Amino acid sequence: AGAYWRGDEHRPMLQRIYGIAFDTKEALAQHLKNLDEAAKRDHRKLGRELDLFSIHEEAGPGLVHWHPKGAVVRWVIEDFWKDEHIKRGYDIVYTPHIAKLDLWKTSGHWEFYRDYLYSPVEVETQQYIIKPMNCLGHILIYKTRLHSYRELPLRYAELGTVYRYERSGVLHGLSRVRGFTQDDAHIFCRFDQLEDEVVAVLDLALFMVNTFGFADYQILLSTRPDKYAGTIQAWEEATETLSQALARLKLAYAVDPGEG
Repeated sequence: AGAYWRGDEHRPMLQRIYGIAFDTKEALAQHLKNLDEAAKRDHRKLGRELDLFSIHEEAGPGLVHWHPKGAVVRWVIEDFWKDEHIKRGYDIVYTPHIAKLDLWKTSGHWEFYRDYLYSPVEVETQQYIIKPMNCLGHILIYKTRLHSYRELPLRYAELGTVYRYERSGVLHGLSRVRGFTQDDAHIFCRFDQLEDEVVAVLDLALFMVNTFGFADYQILLSTRPDKYAGTIQAWEEATETLSQALARLKLAYAVDPGEG
């Protein structure tokens, strides 16, 4: 298979060679059968055959066009998502697709994730970028007025379309794209409410995973990376809260050092 040096399509192309071995002929036969079944279920193949979606070079790699049948599937899933969030006390919000570059600099996103953001565009002497995530919009909504501690927790949820610059060499169907709609939420709560909120979020996530039939998954607890925002104390308290919430739900997990 072809590959690029360090995943950069501007670097030399390499030839990747795979090798695999089995203890028995039966194991090999089962592996070949699994590969055949996987090829039949490849979402790129099904998307084309069922007329669900397409990606066009004329528009740009990694940018998905949903056809009428695919749009119906999305519509049903999105309605289900909204209903389940509203049941759990979330308020649905909508935020703009672009924002001033200064906002992303203030938040630290520009410094930490610049390689994955699209270049700024200038409008009336102000620079803007297409949003890579929805969190800043939710924070701005929260900041529009003062809140009493009695109002907390406040839960904002959004099906927000975001754009991230993924190198063309790693794009893959719907799995790795440059524009996608993210089922996103942010909760504003008191510290004494934090563990209960995390437990509720995990419960909702597991409900969604199980509803859509995903059984083979792993839970990772990611810890503070080398480049981080906030204080070490805040990271330690947050990590401990996550650990306690996982323990309350009796969920097995592995620690993923430095990937928070």
